[in-house]
Parts: sequence; C-alpha cells; structure tokens
Amino acid sequence: MDNKTLGKFIHRMRINNGMTMTEFISLIDDTQRSKGSGSTVIYWESGKSKPSIKRLKKLLI
Repeated sequence: MDNKTLGKFIHRMRINNGMTMTEFISLIDDTQRSKGSGSTVIYWESGKSKPSIKRLKKLLI
C-alpha cells in the first residue's frame, strides 16, 4: 500500500472514531501523548510518512 492510500485510511479511521490527532496518537504511543503532538499523525495522513509496523499493528487491534 502506498503512503497516500495508507494516509487516507488512517484519516478515515481517526475521523470515524471521533478522535483528535492527539487522542489518536495517544492510543498508539504513550510517549507522544506527553508531548501533545499531532504532527506525527499529520505526516501519516498526508502521505509524507507512514507508521512503523509496530504502530500499524496497534492501529489494527
């Protein structure tokens, strides 16, 4: 799956669950929650980067 397609999937998943970027990342990585940063999710959703396999697994569980 290319980065753009994966990004759209992640965006839909987050929106369908009514979550902010910060809430979404806190489910995946507790260290990001303490920083309060949604920039990681912005990069994923825009297709500029993609989550690691470890984070992808957490998204799908």
